[in-house]
Amino acid sequence: MLKIWIDAGHGGVQPGICYGGRIEKAYTLPTAIALQNELERCGFTVKQTRTTDVDVTVGQRARNANAWGADYFVSIHLNGSVGHNAMGAETWHSITGGQSKALAQAIQKEVAALGYKDRALKSEANEKGKDSLCVIRETNAPAVLVEVGFLDWDADMRIFDAAKAAQAIARGICNHTGVAYKPATAAATAPATIRADTSGTITVKKGEYYQMRTYSPTGARVVSGNPDSVVVVSRNVTRGADGAEDWYLVPIGDRGSQTGIYLSAAGDKNGKQCCIVKIG
Repeated sequence: MLKIWIDAGHGGVQPGICYGGRIEKAYTLPTAIALQNELERCGFTVKQTRTTDVDVTVGQRARNANAWGADYFVSIHLNGSVGHNAMGAETWHSITGGQSKALAQAIQKEVAALGYKDRALKSEANEKGKDSLCVIRETNAPAVLVEVGFLDWDADMRIFDAAKAAQAIARGICNHTGVAYKPATAAATAPATIRADTSGTITVKKGEYYQMRTYSPTGARVVSGNPDSVVVVSRNVTRGADGAEDWYLVPIGDRGSQTGIYLSAAGDKNGKQCCIVKIG
């Protein structure tokens, strides 16, 4: 089966776009992990640039994919603008066109259909007449870079959902390669619900998505006590009258037997702020 390399943009000391408490690297990783699950279910062989919050140079990303013999390379990012006034999704491809452009077209169609303004396809040459983006220029396989909306545009971030973005990108890859897309079963896509006032230990599985609901009306954020094991990403759900807000909890590793998930403000409406998650 075809080999797909998934590249979660940024990581480690490279945060990517930062705006209003949002950090790009925290959105690209869970999207990449979800995309791997989508593609493997459809029969592809998949490898990732990173599965934890680590720094990998753009050149090394390409070299790793080349050494593995990837058939396609897909890099996941979110966009940003100087004036914080741009919106929409776009997909970058090689200036040479070919399979890179064709794959970009297939992915862009599916991602834009999620509700983003369609900024269409992009490509750019550097001063030497080569692709300006290193991961596209240096990767042997047809490569694309997907910008899943603007992180600094609130309307785009209300659309953003890591699981749905992954599904859209997977559908685009399947459409381009002629592989049938296999959606997850209803049971597999329904997340467990973890509340901030949970006591005791909850066992979760690596790569699956869970929801945590906080009740702090003071703008509390949910953070992970062990970033090697869990990524916590805002779902950007509108707060209810009681101040409730939903978050994603994504187990990404198995380092350590327990990981603390907690609010960064003093408690919720129940006076508690912590649950312990055991990585399964």
